[in-house]
Amino acid sequence: MRTVLIAVTLILMASPAVCQEFNVLDIIGFLYESDNTPGVIGFDESNPGDILAGFGFIDSTGEPFEWSPDDYQYTWHMYDLVSAGAEVIGPNTERIFYTGGSIDIIADPYVDPGYTNPVYGTDPPQSQFLDTFTNGHVFLHGTFNLFALTIDRVAGDGNFQGTISFELGQWFQDQGYELEAPDGYTIGGAVLFDEDGTVPDGFDLSVDGHVYYSPIPNDDVSWGTIKNLFR
Repeated sequence: MRTVLIAVTLILMASPAVCQEFNVLDIIGFLYESDNTPGVIGFDESNPGDILAGFGFIDSTGEPFEWSPDDYQYTWHMYDLVSAGAEVIGPNTERIFYTGGSIDIIADPYVDPGYTNPVYGTDPPQSQFLDTFTNGHVFLHGTFNLFALTIDRVAGDGNFQGTISFELGQWFQDQGYELEAPDGYTIGGAVLFDEDGTVPDGFDLSVDGHVYYSPIPNDDVSWGTIKNLFR
């Protein structure tokens, strides 16, 4: 176990009297969907049981956490989202609901002797590339309560929305840190198909999104509220 102390305050600030939403972090990276058969990509037709996953960088951070981007590389890894199959909801437009799934926010100290620069590589999830994003300590482990992806196959774009419950990574728990508010997080953003050659081979979509925190628990947030955040 690495023993580098990450100097970051993890106790959430007290909820304000008036409901306020915090942009906790921004994510960029790539997603892929597979039926877990080597070499088979499932996203051209999302079938029940296909698995959505992806990884990338945290490119912006904010309240209610304090972060140390000068000292640590922050990355994310999303995995084990199980497709319920695509539903046609309009001309050229499909919506896919997923069950299960997790997202890890990882803090990797630059000074650690084992630190390596993250590299996407090709044909995920090859361990030599994925490991460069998952090295380090799990800062936050998130469990998806809801997740949906909407895509326009003609326009080549779409969006995603979901809700998350977070828990503190085990390493940080062992250091005595606490996470006072595990619920009240929404995630959402835009996705794009590979129309300009910038999506690495084997990935299906580029992703640019946000995680927000609100004092309102996830269970009390409607899909309409979530969608309005990301219009």
